[in-house]
Amino acid sequence: MQAAPHRTRARNSRRQDRLAAIDDMRACAALLASSSVPSLRRHADLLDRFLQGRDGETFEEIAGLSPRAGEKSWRALLEHEIVDQALKAAEILISPPHLGLGRPARLQQLRRELRTYERRWLRFDRFLELMPGQYYGTVDAHLFAAFKANQRLGRNDFPMSDSELRRILSD
Repeated sequence: MQAAPHRTRARNSRRQDRLAAIDDMRACAALLASSSVPSLRRHADLLDRFLQGRDGETFEEIAGLSPRAGEKSWRALLEHEIVDQALKAAEILISPPHLGLGRPARLQQLRRELRTYERRWLRFDRFLELMPGQYYGTVDAHLFAAFKANQRLGRNDFPMSDSELRRILSD
């Protein structure tokens, strides 16, 4: 019994798409390999190893990004870094260094801004894919980035203790 013609066309189309993606990766690896930048050439090598790789070996394994037991995934690591950097930037806007405020006062101001923004996040912003344009250049831009990264980690609230904030701001 033969497959229906529309299924065969769909299967062939999917096959062609996959082969085109492999060709694109090969072209990308060749372009990276021709670079004079060492890190780009390293990535070309990683991509080549992936394309020639053994069955079941993921790009994360080849690139050394696979987490060990108890470690966060590289994606979660990046999201946490976005939260940390966004909170540091927000703190600088809220309490500019030239004001000379002490750590407790800066922490209190940041905590107040977080609580205020969290109400807006829960009611409106958490449903948005992109940050509203009026946030650019404001504290809310950084808070949106932090809350959005936190959401991608699977959390909609922003429970953060003072000790956690102190750790982030002291790094």
